[in-house]
Amino acid sequence: MLLYAVVKVIACPFTVLFNLLVIYAVKKQPSLQSNTNILLACLAVTDVLTGLLVEPLLAAYNIVYLQGLHDKEHIENHCLLFALVTAAFRFVSFLFCFTGL
Repeated sequence: MLLYAVVKVIACPFTVLFNLLVIYAVKKQPSLQSNTNILLACLAVTDVLTGLLVEPLLAAYNIVYLQGLHDKEHIENHCLLFALVTAAFRFVSFLFCFTGL
């Protein structure tokens, strides 16, 4: 799980960068402005938002979980952060799931 969190942290900037390049290319090159490529650019927008919000939240969730802060009593008494990260991750994932459709 730690390896998964590390990979997510490393992948976030690349996810954002490469999808921004797709958006930029479709916007600036008239030959790329077909209906299919515009839909691809819309998908790239949701991927950018996923790379900015969902992946970092998931990495934070995994790191907090690995630290042993997932015990219910510990969450209620000491770790409001875990509860907030969990709620934010669920909300953002749900939102982008429907945005991507």
